[in-house]
Order: sequence, then C-alpha cells, then structure tokens
Amino acid sequence: MTAPLSYQSVDSRKEKSGTEMRSVWLLLGSLPSLLLMACKGQNTADDYFFAGVELQKKGLMEEGLAKYDEAIRLDPSHARAFGNRASTYNHLGQPERVLQDFGEAIRLDPDTSGFYGNRGQLFLNVGQTEQAIDDFNQAIKLSPEDAIAHYNRGFTHELLGQPERAMH
Repeated sequence: MTAPLSYQSVDSRKEKSGTEMRSVWLLLGSLPSLLLMACKGQNTADDYFFAGVELQKKGLMEEGLAKYDEAIRLDPSHARAFGNRASTYNHLGQPERVLQDFGEAIRLDPDTSGFYGNRGQLFLNVGQTEQAIDDFNQAIKLSPEDAIAHYNRGFTHELLGQPERAMH
C-alpha cells in the first residue's frame, strides 16, 4: 500500500550540514520582496501573506509563520493566511494548531476545497479516519476533479479494510 498524497507544495527537508548558512542565503533571497514591503510604507495583510508564502517555499517556516501571524492580525478574515499558517504549523509538528487554523479557514471560506483536503490529510495522519473521509468528501464535492482528494479518500477506505468503498 502506498502513502497518502500531499497537498503541500513546500519542501520541508533540510540539509544535514550547513543548515544555518542555507537559512541565511534563503532569507537573503527573500530580501527583494521584504524590501518592497518596507518601501511601500503601510503594508497590507496580503503583503504579509505573500511574504509568508515566499519564506515558506524556501523552508523558512518560523519566519513564514511570523508573516502569516501579521497578516491575520491585520485582517482576521484572511482565510488563505489561516490556511497557509495551518500548513506551516503542520511542518512544525503542531497538529492542534493545524486543526484550529484549518477550522478557521473553512469557517471564513467554506468553498475552498484545498482547506478540506489538507485538514482531511491531518485527520488521517492522526488516525481520525472518519473525519478524514468527511473532509475528503467535502473537497470532492467542491472540486470533483481533485485527484488528490479522491486518492486520499480511497487510501483511507483501504486502510479501514473497505476496498469496495475505495473505488467509489
């Protein structure tokens, strides 16, 4: 049996040597977008959100988390910031915070299938298979072409010994 597929595009692997130097260079790579934010004067929640995305892509989870926190502080209805912060918490091994933030993202934007798919994946990872299936079903309802949600729902049914349901 294979593993469930991941929605997350951020690669959280770290090199065993030179990790600190790699972090410095990655942070410097983010400097242009961070400088643009600083030069504009007053930053918007979207400015912080996109800066967080860039930092997260580079594996700088703590730094990205700080940007998502600021985006949410400026706009408590920023569903994507909650969703990306949840993904960051997942990389940092904080499942309770992941569930909390995906729950808030879904409350704010119940029509985004990716929030359900990601939360379903976390439910699956912590053994809450029924909740996982519910979230995968909702992701599929919202986005019928979501192959990852279909696969993960089938994978979960297979784990539960329900191969006949895995195909539907």
